[in-house]
Amino acid sequence: MKNVVDHIPVFLINLDRAPHRLARMDEKLSSLGIAYERFAAIDGRTLPAGSVEIVAPVESWLGKGRPVVGEVGNFLSHRHLLELIVERGHERACIIEDDVDFDPCFPVFLDAKLLWPTGTDVLKLEIAFPEPRVRVMTLGKFGECELVFVVQGGEPGCAAYIITQEGARKLLPQLRQMTDIFDWQAFSYTRSGLSIAHILPLPVWQELATEMERSKSKQRKRKTRSKRIWHSIRKRWSLLRKRVQEIRFCLHSHGLKNTVTLIVSPSWRATR
Repeated sequence: MKNVVDHIPVFLINLDRAPHRLARMDEKLSSLGIAYERFAAIDGRTLPAGSVEIVAPVESWLGKGRPVVGEVGNFLSHRHLLELIVERGHERACIIEDDVDFDPCFPVFLDAKLLWPTGTDVLKLEIAFPEPRVRVMTLGKFGECELVFVVQGGEPGCAAYIITQEGARKLLPQLRQMTDIFDWQAFSYTRSGLSIAHILPLPVWQELATEMERSKSKQRKRKTRSKRIWHSIRKRWSLLRKRVQEIRFCLHSHGLKNTVTLIVSPSWRATR
């Protein structure tokens, strides 16, 4: 494919059993002049028996319920791709899944010459299941959009993000074990310690139906009394850490000045 724009590396995660999605994404990306490299997703359906317990041991699991094989495959796919980015030494790279749509402004954020926001490890370009209103801290302009820190509700979604070399190196040691679904483990700043910013209006949004979407486990084991107590303690500790991280983020070098409530369109599509 001819690369029309000088942009950072773009990796497309695609399941082998979803060639129709690859064809559709190829058409979308080609129309925007974006070259990409396909990365074969790890299919949770083909993982050996017992993989969930090996990848996500129950004793270290922090998420709700237990992960299903699709979520484990998604976690492993992103982890392996981050390892590839580190191995190749990319200064920064964009990772997208095969079930997204783009605003025409999307290529702007891939421009290799675009001044990257100081100290930012991850730039999230989409949010899964977004609320119509979110509380954000405005960091400044980025391209023609707003660079913001989403105070709450920005973690869900890993269908489109840009990560730096330093960010990938910081994140990978924390992904040795799966302790939650990938986006919550990687993009929760109280856990990862990464500096994570968002672009609003969102230039990428996820389709309603997806091959790699998270599916909830239908059966959940009842927790013992000791596990319920331990879970309560960890929840309170996590909340305390979150408040501390919010304060630290406010003192970050982004030059943060105010906190606002940003209203976006119901579809969360970038509007002009």
